Amino acid sequence: MADGGTDYTVSFADNVGTGDEEVTEAAVTVTGVGTYFGEKTESFSIAAYRDIAVCTANHPTVYDDGYGPYGSLIERLVVMNGDTRLEPFVDYDVDLPYIGLGEYEAGREYEAFVCGCGDWGGQLSVSFTFDEMTFSVVFDPGEGSGTMETDYVRAGAPYTLPACGFTAPRGMVFSRWSLSLDPEQELEPDESFTAPGLRLYDTVLTVTAVWEPDPGPITITQQPADVSVLPGEIASTTVVAEGEGLTYQWYGRETNGREFRSGLKGDTYSVTLVKGKFGRVVWCVITDRDGNTATTREAVLNAAYPEDYFEPSVTISGDSFVDVGGTASVTVEATGYGELTYQWYFRNAGTEKQSRSGIRGDTYSVEMNGSRDGRTVWCVVTDVWGNSAVSEERVIGFDKPAGYEVPTVSVRADNAHTDVDVGELAFVTVDAAGPDGTAEGLTYQWYLRANENAAWSKSSIRGDTYSITMIPSKSGRQVRCVVTDAYGKTARSEVFTLTMVIPEEYAEGPEIITQPTDASAARNKTVRATVAAEGVELSYQWYFRDDENAAWKKSSLTGDTYSVKMIPSKSGRQVKCVVTDKYGRRVTSEIATLTMEP
Repeated sequence: MADGGTDYTVSFADNVGTGDEEVTEAAVTVTGVGTYFGEKTESFSIAAYRDIAVCTANHPTVYDDGYGPYGSLIERLVVMNGDTRLEPFVDYDVDLPYIGLGEYEAGREYEAFVCGCGDWGGQLSVSFTFDEMTFSVVFDPGEGSGTMETDYVRAGAPYTLPACGFTAPRGMVFSRWSLSLDPEQELEPDESFTAPGLRLYDTVLTVTAVWEPDPGPITITQQPADVSVLPGEIASTTVVAEGEGLTYQWYGRETNGREFRSGLKGDTYSVTLVKGKFGRVVWCVITDRDGNTATTREAVLNAAYPEDYFEPSVTISGDSFVDVGGTASVTVEATGYGELTYQWYFRNAGTEKQSRSGIRGDTYSVEMNGSRDGRTVWCVVTDVWGNSAVSEERVIGFDKPAGYEVPTVSVRADNAHTDVDVGELAFVTVDAAGPDGTAEGLTYQWYLRANENAAWSKSSIRGDTYSITMIPSKSGRQVRCVVTDAYGKTARSEVFTLTMVIPEEYAEGPEIITQPTDASAARNKTVRATVAAEGVELSYQWYFRDDENAAWKKSSLTGDTYSVKMIPSKSGRQVKCVVTDKYGRRVTSEIATLTMEP
């Protein structure tokens, strides 16, 4: 570590706040001395001093929450810097004068100090009025739903209960309020209770709605009851009601929240209770001849357990390693009450992703291949109640010989002929070795891409050599080989780029010596435009358009001359020629216009 004064000096620039801005930008420069040389400059910010005394505050009324008025004052005090509200504990804290607990007098004003913190400094004197404790009156819907606004009442003061604003549960109406102060005490709206007069740490009074069956024009004399039966048995629940011309419609809700309308329209709901229907909730809407309705309570259909029920358990055989071409198998033995189901899961080597197998018996069995080597498997055994047991994990794979090593792949310099002329053979041959040091049993798969920015695609070549006859469109192609042994383990070669080489004598591309010129001909006579060019193994492609604003079209003419029989519709036709050499280099001629003579 460098020492100040010995190894470096420090200097500052613009490091004095202006006082009229929120932040001043300054700079510090460290200059090397002695064995050190050079300098480095960094910028930093200087925050302007902010005095909280310039702020304003409200005059709150606070109370003793059992620890004094501090918490209430923090909650109700509002400190403003212009239109911006400051945050307690971030921009300020509050300092109270020392007064013993219980010695604050109701209705009296007291002084406190707001002390700046964070980016703020200084103090601001504020005043507050102390009052008796206020309780929050919180309304709970009970079995209903909805919300009601929280109200407040002073300690020792009476409070009149409001009307119920909650939504009633099905088939129920509001009855009365229950108080957390005394759960046995139940009051109707417009009745009053008196808030406690003592200072309590819990300042919340909870008022809970109590509901009762809706009498209405339809009288439900027997609500549907919850039912518990063994899986596979019939679960039935019945409603008994009085009224004129009653009809019944049952509804249900599954444990996943999906609601449905049942096809049952009698006074009884019944269903064979199987897995997937456990915990189903049902209710009935009853309608009389005048269209009046009544909704029953919700009944739950539960799966019962026999007295001798026991939860499932499972044991699993050992790991399974097999030779190439073999089948790996792992088996579980399970015990449980009633019929059991099996579901296997697996996780491939080198990944944390878990997958569900299609195997649902007591044995997991697969033909071993490279993608399955090292796979971890386990089984979940489930009874008809949905209770499960999970087996231990086991590994399946190949039984590899001692000292097994993954295959290797390399390329000798004389086996890579990648830079060639057009028409020559470009090739790469890989030398690969498997566990026994030879290439026996190895498979080869070549991959290619047009250039280093393109995606890899699988080649049809599956030998140790990749070869192509070079043409311009294949120059820059990259290839690599993946070698796989009998156990599915792979080795990948380096990437080789196949490049078209242009001899020095052909370093220059094609050149047009004579441009095509405008030409004309009488009607039904042939008009011609010719191009002359120099280069190696040239090819010609003509393009035409009948309107200068039209798109160019490729002609069928591929020689050095464009010719066409002149007719009125072709008068004014424009043509041009693209000349390409052996190496794919192109040059485009000027445009010639062909017209019909008057």
